Amino acid sequence: LTITAVKDQQRVLAQYDLVQSRCGVAENYTKRDFVFELTLIDGCQMLFQVPDKKILIAWVRSIQHNVGLSQQTAQSRPRTDTTSTSQSHHHTKKKMFGFMRGDH
Repeated sequence: LTITAVKDQQRVLAQYDLVQSRCGVAENYTKRDFVFELTLIDGCQMLFQVPDKKILIAWVRSIQHNVGLSQQTAQSRPRTDTTSTSQSHHHTKKKMFGFMRGDH
């Protein structure tokens, strides 16, 4: 399961693997309403704002559900990657902020 950052619906800016990521309402973030946080396995944190609470809950549940499914699939497959986790996830911690539409 991946999330893709796209600019102008044409150019891919980045792709992020969501396996073992965490997603939830950003309750401690008070600058904006209806914000959820996605934290990747490498510590990268992304904040997303949506239009209302109903859509916020839908996005969080959908991501949590799909991350859970991808983790189950990953655990059932034999591991073929020989690189260690510390080598393959060398990103520095960073925060990003995005806006999401209502469709998920």
